[in-house]
Amino acid sequence: MSHLLLATKLYRPPPRPQWVERPYPTATLNQGLQNKLTLVSAPAGFGKTTLVSAALQHKQVGWLSLDERDNDPQRFFSYLIAAVQQTRPGGGQVGGQTVRPAIGQTALTTLQSEGAAALETVLTLLINELAALPDELILVLDDYHLIDQPDIHAAMSFWLDHLPPAVHQVILSRSDPPLPLARQSPARRAFLFQTAILERLHPDLCAAVTGRSDSLEIMLRMRQENLFLIPLDEAGHWFRYHHLFRDALLHLLQRHHPTDIPQLRRQAAAWFRTQRLPDEAIQQAILAQDFALAGDLIAEFGEATWKEGQAITFYIGCVSCQKRSVVPAPI
Repeated sequence: MSHLLLATKLYRPPPRPQWVERPYPTATLNQGLQNKLTLVSAPAGFGKTTLVSAALQHKQVGWLSLDERDNDPQRFFSYLIAAVQQTRPGGGQVGGQTVRPAIGQTALTTLQSEGAAALETVLTLLINELAALPDELILVLDDYHLIDQPDIHAAMSFWLDHLPPAVHQVILSRSDPPLPLARQSPARRAFLFQTAILERLHPDLCAAVTGRSDSLEIMLRMRQENLFLIPLDEAGHWFRYHHLFRDALLHLLQRHHPTDIPQLRRQAAAWFRTQRLPDEAIQQAILAQDFALAGDLIAEFGEATWKEGQAITFYIGCVSCQKRSVVPAPI
């Protein structure tokens, strides 16, 4: 379903005639544009919109003024794509032929046909197009404090973590937005990265993977802060990360700490082994490319699991091990 977009939400507010330039905050804002994200957070009446509009008046900017109705993910990202298109309208004519379609059109068509369920695909399409652009683009989201939809925040985390170097995101808000990676302590960030390898989370499993004794406390705080931790059972023992948030975490883990991943997966496999959860233990061992460990697990759990009807995992495990000349002991 497509949304009819209100053009005035995409207008950049002009600087007020009586506005007096403030060199220090303007310089600070321009310096912040060297990073992917610039957050301008202050209470109402502090002149955030006027400051940013004036500071960026000579730059190529896409502007989106948000309101409460934008808490629908499909509507939000339809407007975001439209704001990008304001800076790259396309449709130029040479000899009667269109020489450049509007950027993001494929992403927008996908969003309209498949809806919010395809957000990762939509954002990937848009990011790939932006990565091919030679010049700078600045995208401003004004009044972001009005957004309280978790799926939008998770998708924005994915968006920010994958932005190409020439694209800068500016967010104006009356309060710090709940974009987890942007406001976590180093210890919390480490916990998030290390546990991103897990498809489902349990406090004891997280403790085994991270080596932290406060995993339960961290997870409880994340639940209280609504940081994309989704319960999987009524007892509150098992959770998972929002899939877009986990994708962003895995991307950062692979980029910054790739050599840590095999050991994290081996530690996860060891915990699943002690809990008699062979399916996940073998999966983690294979993903760690520790095929000797995978072979040991197949030998240890094979007969019982085969009888329980979980033969597919063991078949895949055996094939993975045999391809690497690691033959599990007979079951």
